[in-house]
Parts: sequence; structure tokens; C-alpha cells
Amino acid sequence: MASRATTPLVSVLTPVWNATRFVGDAIRSIQAQDLAAWEMILVDDGSTDDSAERIRALSERDPRVRLLRGAHGGVSKARNLALEAAGGEYVANLDADDLARPGRLRAQVDFLRAHPECVAVGTHLRFVDASGWPIRPSRHPTDHAGILAELHQGRGLALCHSSAMFRREALERVDPYDEALRRGEDLDLYLRLASLGELRNLPEILLDVRRHFSLSFDEAHEDDRQQRRELIERAYAKLGRTPPPLDIQVRTPPMTRGQWHAATTSAALDAGHRGTALKHSLLAVADAPLTQSSWLAVGASLLGRRVSRALIQNVPGLARRAERVARPSAEE
Repeated sequence: MASRATTPLVSVLTPVWNATRFVGDAIRSIQAQDLAAWEMILVDDGSTDDSAERIRALSERDPRVRLLRGAHGGVSKARNLALEAAGGEYVANLDADDLARPGRLRAQVDFLRAHPECVAVGTHLRFVDASGWPIRPSRHPTDHAGILAELHQGRGLALCHSSAMFRREALERVDPYDEALRRGEDLDLYLRLASLGELRNLPEILLDVRRHFSLSFDEAHEDDRQQRRELIERAYAKLGRTPPPLDIQVRTPPMTRGQWHAATTSAALDAGHRGTALKHSLLAVADAPLTQSSWLAVGASLLGRRVSRALIQNVPGLARRAERVARPSAEE
């Protein structure tokens, strides 16, 4: 049985809401890290499934895994609750359905120790489907200026929140998560942290992010340009500053489940993952057998990337949907 360090170096924070299918894998991905001085604080945010029972079973075998429970209050409240209980010098995030890849925690700690000007560091990542099949890599600016430029476009994914590690003292200086925000808490936090120091990304892929169809694709579209502009302006107002000129990027239209599978087919083909592509093309046909994009997805997955290009060029909107699967909306 592992013993909990008296003072963990890294506190990993994981809000959990109805994640029983995935949360065990998330915990095991932290247990497999080559840096042992960690604690993982999972906050069950009023789940109605057996997420808490799954976490408790694992925590009984490893005291470094800690479970907190509360009424359903949203992700920002859950993150703040976890942060209050954290004892680490560094604070890392990991969403309950994502996977930290080997070496992630050590690489980020080493980077922050070597770069005192940096207050937060993320990593490149790989999108996988709900079963862990690879879709495609996703790379982001590694320098502060590049990350900040994307934040000013409303792109919170410029530093993927599930990959982020922070200096705890920096979080305490800016106040952590704004519980009034239904989404965009990462974008709001990054803009305030940037007033203290630099934001960076490591160039290695050290996180697997699960992508699965959700009605949130439709809900996210409703916020669009104006709400993201207001969120950025609000973050700067908290600092008593005027934001720079903003170039807010609009989202792509909502997708049906069949369109999502067809777009995933295209994204996976573009990255050379033909097995994933075939799987999702068949799921597209199963969900929407009468649509052109579903059958073109099957043809592309069988015949390769050249047909994939034709699929993208000939089906209106599919290129934008494939990009959306690869690079989700700003608040995700």
C-alpha cells in the first residue's frame, strides 16, 4: 500500500460528476507517474452514479487518493473545494475522463523549477475517443505571447486546463475560480494569472483528452462571440485594466451525433489513424444511414486520405466540424 507523503509536492485536482466509466482510469494514470510525491483530490460534485464508490475503493488502497463530496454546485465550486484541501507546492489539473501520460507531473515540476517567471504550464495533448482510440494530436503555442494571443480570441484551449500545472501561491494571489461562471472559468483564470507571470506549454504530448459526443456541442454554440467577449472584459475588469483589442473567434454550428462521427472519421484519417476512422464511419452510418456524409466517411476510411480530402471538399461544413473535433470550443 502506498503511503501519503506528509507534504505532497503536487496536488492533482479532479472534479467528478457522473464519471464512473472513466474516473478509475484517470486515477491509475496518476498512480503510474514516475513522481511519487503527489496527492489526488477528487471532488464528487453530486454524482448520481457510483463515481464516489469507485473512487473510495481506489482510495482505500492508496491513501494519496482522497475523496471529497458535496452537493452539485458546478465545476468551479468543485475546483475551489479541492484547492482548499490541497497541500502541494504545485497544483495540477486532470479532468475525470482524461489520462495523464507517463512523465507528465515530473516534466511540469522540472519546468516550473527551472523557469521562475512562469506561473502555469500546460502540455500538448492527444484527442482520443471514449474508448481511448486515438483521434489526433493537438498542439498549441508554447510561448507566453502565443498563448495570450489565443486567449484574446476566446480560446481557453490555448492552455488545455486538464493539462495545466500552477504554482499554488500564484493561484492564491489572484483568487482561484469564479463560481459565478457556468463555463469559461479557465479562460478567466488564465487572463488573471497572466498579470503575475508567464503562461507556457511544454512541446510534448503528455495528456490524452477524451472526445465524445455531447449535447454540450449544441449548448456551447449559444454563447458564441458576445459572451466570450464579455468574459474576457470581465477578467480584465477584475484586474482594473482595459483589455487589448479582441479578435473573438466564432464557433462552428452544432452537430448531430452522425455528423460528429463523420467529422471524427475525417480528423482521425488526417492523423493517420485508420482504425479509429473506420470505427467512427460505421457509427456515423448507424446513427444517420440516409446522410451523404456518413457514407462518404465509410468510403474515406476504407480508401484513405485522398478520399478523405474529397469528403471534406464536397460536404458543406464538414471541414469545420472536423476541426471542431480536433480543437474544441474555447471553454472546453
